[in-house]
Amino acid sequence: MDNTFYDLKELFQQSGCPLCALKSRFEERYLDVLFYENVNDPNVRERIRNQNGFCQEHIQLIFQSRPSVLGISIIYDDLLRHHFQKDERELQETECPLCHAWKEKEQYIHTTLVKRWNNLKSEWGDRVFFCPVHLKQYQGEKAIYQEMNKLTEENLKKIGADLSSFIKKFDYRVKKDSITIDESNSWQEVLEYFAGRRLRSNRNHRPA
Repeated sequence: MDNTFYDLKELFQQSGCPLCALKSRFEERYLDVLFYENVNDPNVRERIRNQNGFCQEHIQLIFQSRPSVLGISIIYDDLLRHHFQKDERELQETECPLCHAWKEKEQYIHTTLVKRWNNLKSEWGDRVFFCPVHLKQYQGEKAIYQEMNKLTEENLKKIGADLSSFIKKFDYRVKKDSITIDESNSWQEVLEYFAGRRLRSNRNHRPA
């Protein structure tokens, strides 16, 4: 059973861009399955080899998240050994396997979101927004795009107000009040909006 709709429904109630969060979740699941479960699958290894491994963005993610240091070592030991056996034609750029997997998933997400928009927008939380990158992808869906834009703008104003309040509380001339959770999260939310990517992580690291 595909849980895309239910994942979106959950993320529409949370903070940040739901599509950025869904992408981050998808990437983490992909890397967990690869480095823990499929690391010794010969077909998987051959496919990664043929695609010349991962792109720079996803290599950085692998390094930062480190789902399994042993799994990473096995995959990249294999890639390094085969790297010097390839001729110049074989070393031409190909699509990163994780980028390819996400593109396929993203098409399904787009269809699901458009089809179930009315159900999803009823779950819209007061800290959720669409980043410029993902908002742009829905310009062709005029009515939905306008609603997304309006709802996003309303919530960004709330987040902006919290950010201003957060800054003021660092002024020594101002009476110190306790900083709220929303205020302390506001700078991270604004960074994610402009980055077009989920920056916060709830990953619980497992041993290698």
